[in-house]
Amino acid sequence: GGNQEIIKDNIHGWLFKKDDYVELSNKSIYVLSLEKKKLNIYLKKAYSYAKKKYSVNNHIKGMNKIYSEI
Repeated sequence: GGNQEIIKDNIHGWLFKKDDYVELSNKSIYVLSLEKKKLNIYLKKAYSYAKKKYSVNNHIKGMNKIYSEI
């Protein structure tokens, strides 16, 4: 399916229930049938989200916060 903590369904990715090949198939067909313009919107959202949430600077800030609390 995917990691729900990283991927927000239908916002910047698509999730499906484990072992649900019908849902996987339907979502795959949906994604493959998207217009290029709409698909690029999803891709930009995913890139922006990943860059913001998982950047090196954010990781360092998080680690510094943990160490300062110890």
